[in-house]
Amino acid sequence: AEHERVTNIQLGLYSTVIPLSVIIIVALISTCPPKYKLYNTWVSSIGLLLSVLITSFVTNIVKNWFGRLRPDFLDRCQPANDTPKDKLVSIEVCTTDNLDRLADGFRTTPSGHS
Repeated sequence: AEHERVTNIQLGLYSTVIPLSVIIIVALISTCPPKYKLYNTWVSSIGLLLSVLITSFVTNIVKNWFGRLRPDFLDRCQPANDTPKDKLVSIEVCTTDNLDRLADGFRTTPSGHS
């Protein structure tokens, strides 16, 4: 989890910025009449942004609903030394200060980067 293969910045770049740039360039150099170029650019851009938004929303809903512990959850949690090993415990045994990283440890599937 420390070194993700695709960072969130790269994810945004690859899934939104690059396709949006291509859409704008292609729409503006297309051979359609000038009055339709702006319309085509607008409609295509809105379509891409809406699809990215809906996909992100559904992915996060599914991750929160079905997600299980990641394989590195114990490393993220850093349980206290006196944590019983033969009993079910709650999140209160975690000693980590990085709560965002800990919360992400509960969200395994589906991959938000796929």
